[in-house]
Amino acid sequence: MRYLIFLTMATVLTPLDPAIGQEPQTRLFDPAAAAIAPPPDTPLPRYRFEVGDELVYVKSPIISLLEGVEPSLNTSENRVYVASQNADGSSRLLIRQIIRFRSPADEEGEPPRVRFENDFLGYCDMRSDGSFALNHTLGGNTAYRTRPDVIFPPLPKTRERFANGWAVELAIEGHRYSGRVTGIDGDRVAMTGPVEYPLDANYETERTHQVVFDAERGLAVEIASDAVGRQNRYASHTQWRYELVCVERRSPEWLKEFSQEADRYFEADRLFWDAITQVNRIDSREEFEGLSRSVTEPLEALLRDADTPEMRELTTARLALWKREKEFLIDDVEERQAILALPPANWETTDFQGAAHSRSDYAGRVVLLDFWNRGCSHCILAMPKIEELHRRYADRGVVVLGVNQDVHDEDARFVIDSQKIPYPTLRNNRTDGEGQTISAEFKIHSFPMFLLLDQSGRVAALVSGNHDNLVEVLAEKIERLLENPPSE
Repeated sequence: MRYLIFLTMATVLTPLDPAIGQEPQTRLFDPAAAAIAPPPDTPLPRYRFEVGDELVYVKSPIISLLEGVEPSLNTSENRVYVASQNADGSSRLLIRQIIRFRSPADEEGEPPRVRFENDFLGYCDMRSDGSFALNHTLGGNTAYRTRPDVIFPPLPKTRERFANGWAVELAIEGHRYSGRVTGIDGDRVAMTGPVEYPLDANYETERTHQVVFDAERGLAVEIASDAVGRQNRYASHTQWRYELVCVERRSPEWLKEFSQEADRYFEADRLFWDAITQVNRIDSREEFEGLSRSVTEPLEALLRDADTPEMRELTTARLALWKREKEFLIDDVEERQAILALPPANWETTDFQGAAHSRSDYAGRVVLLDFWNRGCSHCILAMPKIEELHRRYADRGVVVLGVNQDVHDEDARFVIDSQKIPYPTLRNNRTDGEGQTISAEFKIHSFPMFLLLDQSGRVAALVSGNHDNLVEVLAEKIERLLENPPSE
């Protein structure tokens, strides 16, 4: 049996009002819709998945920024394969996400073209209330990892919460969903409420979502999001909508074959992410090439063996992604070598409280420098990890200093205050206003970047990016410096 569900797709590209907090001119739904009491006989919303179903959700993102910034033209398609029912009642879902990054139309009127695609597969064991356990294929960065809650938002756990409102905190990077019933039309229930992400305070964002749930089908058929905030000093209004456009049936033979191939894909994908996190432990191009082979060889073997066209497409896309990432990672390794070869830099500056700091102030001590800026989301996400290192090593004489790269003081102060950074944050400019900035002294071009200075002031180690094992990697390097300081 084949179902087709085509819902209205809005195309909204409206200019933003300049003031943060002022209502945008057009919205996909009313974020302030009042709660209503569902009748007692209204079924409690619960997901129902049929093994063999393929659910196709299509996303239309609508992003507008001030001052002529081009709206986003990226689109996303999620194909969800219901692979099996587990003994605990949950359903194994294989979730394929295809993101197409498009360029805007050119001056000659040529239509937008696809610059490149990300095509990847994740899985989760989802319960009927939308809860699921984490695994390595899931994560907050939806350009590379799967977020099941985007198309299967969490549902109220009890009838009392369904009637009075509910809130659920997810394990994925601290996302918090709240909901209330705002409309009922036959078997369809509209549920609206705020969604909180960890970085919303940093970007002054208020985000609301609305889910239209079909109780008879046991599926969300429309999921919309509306957010007003600030990105890189621009007021922003971001809207997107996922819609369930069709449900297909897959044969048992195809499902068995694809599920077996998916197991191999997930193991290769684990090696992919392990390699990403291990790059900061590699000190030569030769070591990196060995690491690269550990990623490509399992994927190439799967590509040769795969019988389903879907898995061949997924594996080809993963190899292409590694090829793109490899160029940046090699640059990281070579940049690390250049920075490690630098002589000690004689830097001096002030922090945002006006206190003076210089290299000579910290002679004989290990110093961790965190280079960051407000517009870098991974910089902000890494700050709790750096704070953990600050607490762990403060009584052993290790100094932690932030180095802010923002042009405007208000951006730096906003983050310092909102994140309650407990260690000093330095200005990037020198105290005397002459010579190179601190980041230029150390040849820093990407963020976040973490430098460890040994007791003589020389760069002993550096780590780029906010990886899952950031604390572990930096702690290893700090311990090594404390146990084996450089000889005089």
